[in-house]
Amino acid sequence: MIKDLQQKLSRHQATFTPSERRIATWILHNLAAMPFETAASLGEKTGVSAMTVSRFLRRIGYKGLGELKGELRHEAPWVKLYRPHAPA
Repeated sequence: MIKDLQQKLSRHQATFTPSERRIATWILHNLAAMPFETAASLGEKTGVSAMTVSRFLRRIGYKGLGELKGELRHEAPWVKLYRPHAPA
């Protein structure tokens, strides 16, 4: 999943605007923090608007931040430790 994200970002890298480059760079350097981010907080940290973050994510193939988080969630280290409770 992370490899997919890295490929998406590198595939579009040459066409990114300066704002999109800031978002892409922040995401790549802060993957572990992504589950705790919103479009507004990500925009604040990268100096762009939440709408710019949303447009950027759609441009690279996601419906929104929730879809990206869902994709990354499958590779979170804690997922390996989680076992659903068996029905009683």
